[in-house]
Amino acid sequence: MSTPFTPGPWEVEYNEDDGAFSIVMGTYLVDPGCYDPVHYIPLYDGLWPENGDRFKEAQANAHLMASAPEMYTALIRIVAELPSKRDWLDPVTEAMAKGALRKAVSHAE
Repeated sequence: MSTPFTPGPWEVEYNEDDGAFSIVMGTYLVDPGCYDPVHYIPLYDGLWPENGDRFKEAQANAHLMASAPEMYTALIRIVAELPSKRDWLDPVTEAMAKGALRKAVSHAE
C-alpha cells in the first residue's frame, strides 16, 4: 500500500549526551555496518531520566509518533473491513477511525 509519508518503521533515538529524543525515519548504508538517517526529526532536548515526569512524557510522545506508520496501516485495514462488521460496530468508533485517517492525510486534500 502506498502512503503519503515516509514508510515505516520509524524509530526513537535518545542521545544521552544532550538528553535529546528524535525520530529516525529510515536509514541508508554509509559504510559496512554504518548507517545514517534518511530523515531525522529532533523532538526534545535537555531531558534526562532525572527530569522525572517530563522525561517520561517526552519518551512516551516520541514512541507514539514513531508508531504512526503502523497505526496508519492498521486503521486503513480496519476501515476497509467496516462494511462487513456493521452488526457489532459502534458508530462513534467508526467516526473516530475515519477522522484519524482524514487528519493523517489532510495535507494531501
